[in-house]
Amino acid sequence: LIACDDLEHEVYQKDSDQLGLPPGQSLVHLPVVIHPFLGNDLMYVRVHRRFGSQRILQDWEMELWKDRIINLLKPSSSSSGKNSFQGPIYFLWGTDFEDQPMINALRLAERLPPQLLPEGTNLSKFSMTSDNRLVMNNSIVNAFSKNTTSQQNNAIHNGQKCPIPRDEKDKNEEGPALKSRRISHDLNQNNQTSGILKFFKPTTS
Repeated sequence: LIACDDLEHEVYQKDSDQLGLPPGQSLVHLPVVIHPFLGNDLMYVRVHRRFGSQRILQDWEMELWKDRIINLLKPSSSSSGKNSFQGPIYFLWGTDFEDQPMINALRLAERLPPQLLPEGTNLSKFSMTSDNRLVMNNSIVNAFSKNTTSQQNNAIHNGQKCPIPRDEKDKNEEGPALKSRRISHDLNQNNQTSGILKFFKPTTS
């Protein structure tokens, strides 16, 4: 059993040449077709958002997927009371920009009943920052991130110049994650390293 979640205009553009929503065109989500048949023992879902730096699904999109999964796995009205579909369900998140595939996976998992998640899943290991970045709690990276974030915020308030984006398409839709990366790059260029970067900075003799 295979299902796809796509935007209409992205389907008609080549993956290597995505230009975003054409001017004057409305955003259209293609219908997600799910037809479970007796004997299906797994489901494969492809979710695509192919353009730009903001590819995290909106809350209402996540709620739709939560409802689809729960309805698909709920007991049938037959005399046996068993589901015609047993699972498992695999998601491929084609939302590749920075850590956004992992963010989408986490946001969907948080909405599902614990009994529907893979055995051993521990959502408390992860959390979201105020600028929509995924961090692992109690990790060394997270421990040093507070100092870096403070310097990045100071850079914003002091009006420090940021380098030109790597991708020309991102210039007009720079989100918090991209802005953070650009500011961090600028700080490193000026040797204003902090946290773990400063700790491992080689010394000159």
